[in-house]
Amino acid sequence: AKTGDCLNTFRPTPVQVADVPICYVGTCSKYPDQIVAATRGKCVYISNLAGKILRTITLPDHGCGQIVSCRLSRTAKYVYILSDCGKLHAANYESGDIETHVEVSQTEP
Repeated sequence: AKTGDCLNTFRPTPVQVADVPICYVGTCSKYPDQIVAATRGKCVYISNLAGKILRTITLPDHGCGQIVSCRLSRTAKYVYILSDCGKLHAANYESGDIETHVEVSQTEP
C-alpha cells in the first residue's frame, strides 16, 4: 500500500494479562514479511505481517530484568538485546536461541 492507511493491528504478547510497553519494532531486510517487536519485559517476538508469532526470544532468568533496547544485525543473523542488568545478548534470528552475552555496563544503561 502506498498510503498511510493502517493495514493491520496486532499485539505481540500471546496472552493479554496486561499491556506491556514496546521498546522496539522493526522489519528485517532478509525477511520483509516479518516484524520484530521487543517489549519492556523479557521477550522479543518475531511475527509475520498477519500477527502470527513465529518465534519468541526470552531473556534468561539469572540476574536479567527487562529489555532496554533491541536491534537487528545488518545481515539479520542476530537480534541484539540490551537488558537492564548491563548485558548485551546476541540471539540467533533463525532459532531464537541466545548464543552469547557480554557485559557492557555495571549499572542500568
